[in-house]
Amino acid sequence: MYRWSFSPMRDLSLNDLRMALLNFIAAKQANEPFIVRVDDADKGHGVEDKEHDTLDMLALFGISYAQLYYQSRNFKYHLQFASTLLDQHKAFICFCPENKTPYDGTCENLSSEEVLNNPNPFVLRMKKRTKDEDSFVIMKTDKYPTPLFARACDDMLQGVTTIIDEEAHRSNAPQEEWIRKSLGYDQAMHYAYVPAFQDAKQSVQGLLDEGFIPEAIANYLLMPNRILTLEAMIATFDPQSDLLTSFEMETLRAINREHIQKLDDSQHVKKYPKEILK
Repeated sequence: MYRWSFSPMRDLSLNDLRMALLNFIAAKQANEPFIVRVDDADKGHGVEDKEHDTLDMLALFGISYAQLYYQSRNFKYHLQFASTLLDQHKAFICFCPENKTPYDGTCENLSSEEVLNNPNPFVLRMKKRTKDEDSFVIMKTDKYPTPLFARACDDMLQGVTTIIDEEAHRSNAPQEEWIRKSLGYDQAMHYAYVPAFQDAKQSVQGLLDEGFIPEAIANYLLMPNRILTLEAMIATFDPQSDLLTSFEMETLRAINREHIQKLDDSQHVKKYPKEILK
C-alpha cells in the first residue's frame, strides 16, 4: 500500500504534486492501493484551511485514491501508543526544552517522585536505540504528538508498506522505524527518495492560473523529454529514472503548447475550465 500525505495549511507546491503523482503511479503499476492522508493534527488557529482545494487539485490531475484519512482522528491512538512506550520504559518524561539537541540524558533516569514533584511542562522522548543516536521528542508540551511520531503511528495503523518521499526526509525514516519496532510492529516499510526542485517558487494553482493545463504540468514533473498523457506515464514511467531538480519555465511552456495542440475545441471545454486555458 502506498500513501501520500499533505498539510491542509498551505498551497500545493510542485514538489507536493510530484510526490503525489509518483506514489499514485507506483501504486497503479504495482496494482496496490493508494491512500491519501490529511496531516491535520496540528492545525493552526486562524489559518486558512486549504484541504478541499488540495483534494480538488488531485482530482483535476487524475489522481484517485482508495481511502482518505485524517490524522486528527488517530489522536487517541497516538496517546495510547505514547502511554505504552512510557509504561514499557521505552520513552521517558523530560522537562528539558523540546529543541534541546543533541540530548544529554538529563531527565532519562529521574525517579517517579522527582517526576511527580516537578511542576514544569514536560515532553516525552524516545530512549536511544544506540549511544550514537539522539533521544528525540514524540509528544510535545501541549500533549500533541510530534509530526514524526504521528506519521510513524499512522503508517502503522493504516498498513502502509511503501512511501516515495523527498530526499530531505530520508533522515526521519530510522526514527519512525524505531518507534514502530518499539511498539512491536514488524511489517517491513519500503522507502524511496527523490530529489526536490530547488528553485520552483510557483504553486500549482499559480501555474494553472497562468494557463498551464494539468496534463502538461504532470508531464513536465515526471517525463519532460516526451509528450505523454497521465495514462501513458502510468504505463511507461520508470521509477528509477532521474527527475528534474531545476525548474525551467520555458520547457514547461513548450510542453504545455504541445498538449494544448493535441486537444480539439470540444476537449478544451470539456476537460478544463476556461480560467486555466486563457
